[in-house]
Amino acid sequence: MTPGTFLREARERRGLSRDDVALTLATDPHINAHDRAEWLALVEADRAPVTIDVGIVLSELLLIDFDHLVALVAMMTVTRLQAAG
Repeated sequence: MTPGTFLREARERRGLSRDDVALTLATDPHINAHDRAEWLALVEADRAPVTIDVGIVLSELLLIDFDHLVALVAMMTVTRLQAAG
Protein backbone atom coordinates (compact mmCIF):
# COMPACT_ATOMS: atom_id res chain seq x y z
CA MET A 1 0.00 0.00 0.00
CA THR A 2 1.24 3.49 -0.80
CA PRO A 3 1.14 6.45 1.57
CA GLY A 4 -1.49 8.15 -0.57
CA THR A 5 -3.74 5.09 -0.59
CA PHE A 6 -3.34 4.73 3.16
CA LEU A 7 -4.35 8.37 3.69
CA ARG A 8 -7.28 8.20 1.27
CA GLU A 9 -8.65 5.03 2.86
CA ALA A 10 -8.28 6.54 6.34
CA ARG A 11 -10.08 9.71 5.22
CA GLU A 12 -12.89 7.69 3.68
CA ARG A 13 -13.23 5.49 6.80
CA ARG A 14 -13.76 8.67 8.81
CA GLY A 15 -16.46 9.74 6.37
CA LEU A 16 -14.56 12.88 5.36
CA SER A 17 -14.36 14.43 1.93
CA ARG A 18 -11.20 16.06 0.64
CA ASP A 19 -12.95 19.38 1.11
CA ASP A 20 -13.65 18.52 4.77
CA VAL A 21 -9.97 17.81 5.35
CA ALA A 22 -8.89 20.89 3.39
CA LEU A 23 -11.05 23.11 5.57
CA THR A 24 -9.29 21.87 8.72
CA LEU A 25 -5.73 22.29 7.42
CA ALA A 26 -3.94 25.53 8.06
CA THR A 27 -1.15 26.49 5.71
CA ASP A 28 1.62 29.02 5.89
CA PRO A 29 1.49 30.87 3.62
CA HIS A 30 -2.30 30.75 3.41
CA ILE A 31 -3.72 28.65 0.57
CA ASN A 32 -7.45 28.66 -0.11
CA ALA A 33 -9.47 25.55 0.71
CA HIS A 34 -10.04 24.64 -2.95
CA ASP A 35 -6.29 24.57 -3.65
CA ARG A 36 -5.68 22.59 -0.44
CA ALA A 37 -8.24 20.00 -1.61
CA GLU A 38 -6.49 19.78 -4.98
CA TRP A 39 -3.14 19.36 -3.22
CA LEU A 40 -4.64 16.61 -1.02
CA ALA A 41 -5.79 14.82 -4.17
CA LEU A 42 -2.17 14.87 -5.38
CA VAL A 43 -0.96 13.52 -2.02
CA GLU A 44 -3.53 10.72 -2.16
CA ALA A 45 -2.38 9.91 -5.71
CA ASP A 46 1.25 9.83 -4.50
CA ARG A 47 2.06 12.72 -6.81
CA ALA A 48 2.89 15.15 -3.98
CA PRO A 49 5.11 14.25 -1.00
CA VAL A 50 3.96 13.68 2.54
CA THR A 51 6.24 15.86 4.65
CA ILE A 52 6.76 15.29 8.37
CA ASP A 53 4.55 18.27 9.28
CA VAL A 54 1.78 17.15 6.95
CA GLY A 55 2.07 13.57 8.17
CA ILE A 56 1.68 14.65 11.79
CA VAL A 57 -1.39 16.79 11.08
CA LEU A 58 -3.07 14.17 8.90
CA SER A 59 -2.27 11.40 11.38
CA GLU A 60 -3.98 13.34 14.14
CA LEU A 61 -6.95 14.34 12.00
CA LEU A 62 -7.50 10.91 10.47
CA LEU A 63 -6.65 8.97 13.64
CA ILE A 64 -3.94 6.90 11.98
CA ASP A 65 -0.60 5.59 13.19
CA PHE A 66 2.07 8.16 12.27
CA ASP A 67 4.84 5.55 12.43
CA HIS A 68 3.00 3.37 9.90
CA LEU A 69 2.64 6.36 7.57
CA VAL A 70 6.36 7.12 7.89
CA ALA A 71 7.19 3.48 7.09
CA LEU A 72 5.04 3.61 3.95
CA VAL A 73 6.74 6.83 2.83
CA ALA A 74 10.16 5.27 3.45
CA MET A 75 9.29 2.12 1.49
CA MET A 76 7.99 4.15 -1.44
CA THR A 77 11.12 6.32 -1.40
CA VAL A 78 13.40 3.27 -1.46
CA THR A 79 11.39 1.72 -4.28
CA ARG A 80 11.63 4.90 -6.35
CA LEU A 81 15.37 5.23 -5.74
CA GLN A 82 15.96 1.61 -6.75
CA ALA A 83 13.92 2.09 -9.91
CA ALA A 84 15.90 5.21 -10.79
CA GLY A 85 19.10 3.51 -10.73
